Amino acid sequence: MKTLLGVLGLLTLTVASATATPCPTSGNWATFVGLGSCTSPDGLYSYSNFDFTSASAISPSTIAVNLITTSGNEGFFFDPGFSVGSGTSDDVRLFYSVTGVGVSFSGLSLDFNGIFTGTGTSLTAETYCLGSAVDLNSTACGGSQVTQVTNPPTNLQSSIVFGAVTTLSVSDHIVANGGTNGTAGISSVNNSFNNFGVPEPATAVLFGGGLLAFGLLRRRLRR
Repeated sequence: MKTLLGVLGLLTLTVASATATPCPTSGNWATFVGLGSCTSPDGLYSYSNFDFTSASAISPSTIAVNLITTSGNEGFFFDPGFSVGSGTSDDVRLFYSVTGVGVSFSGLSLDFNGIFTGTGTSLTAETYCLGSAVDLNSTACGGSQVTQVTNPPTNLQSSIVFGAVTTLSVSDHIVANGGTNGTAGISSVNNSFNNFGVPEPATAVLFGGGLLAFGLLRRRLRR
């Protein structure tokens, strides 16, 4: 019985250490920055290093956010609400890290609905760092790479495939610029990552410990 209680106690501590604040499924970027870290509703993703900068005095509370919870393609939907005219621009950078809990990442998808007229331009450039959980606003990441969507030229979707990793750090640079005689706007940026199930060591230990506790309990009840 003492052995059983010890195993159950260990499992309780393991589960408690793995718990975190759940991520809101909708809100604004200021909410996520304020949280610091959170876990997706399905428990498969741990988010951290939320950060924000702006070159045009925009508040993170004006960037609407929905958490994408589609299995295998989870991530963020951003609505920056950008709409600018001649001689003006909106310019922000959003930062975060994500770590898989029992899953690995094998790719990224980025798309947006950037529009323009005349000399206007719209773009989202995503810098991503594989295998490290760092705030790319303050910490350099060796080997970081960039993908982007633009209009003009019309390139509204980009997908990247890479070898499996369990951690990603991301910086999304979202810009709408009216130029000297034009307009530009962005109201939708989808940033998702593709995954497949790969048990992590901690997950395997937890699962194995659960089986051991169940077996000990059955054995005890038969006596």
